[in-house]
Amino acid sequence: MVVEDSRIGMLAATAAGMRCIVTTSSYTAGEDFAAADAVFDCIGDAGDERFGLSDLTTPGIAALRSHARPPPEAALFAQP
Repeated sequence: MVVEDSRIGMLAATAAGMRCIVTTSSYTAGEDFAAADAVFDCIGDAGDERFGLSDLTTPGIAALRSHARPPPEAALFAQP
């Protein structure tokens, strides 16, 4: 599992066959992270974590995706 904060890092991780979680920043928030397993605004401070190590297992990744923030381009296709 790789945690990245940029598209180029995410692409490197996925090209290497790794799972990748993206934490966005003000610099990368508009980048296309569609290939990521999950996208979060941050990892979170103690007590406010967005995900944990147990979420990074094979069964946990599906639940993790359901709690992740959708990529910005998803809003373009959202149904009312």
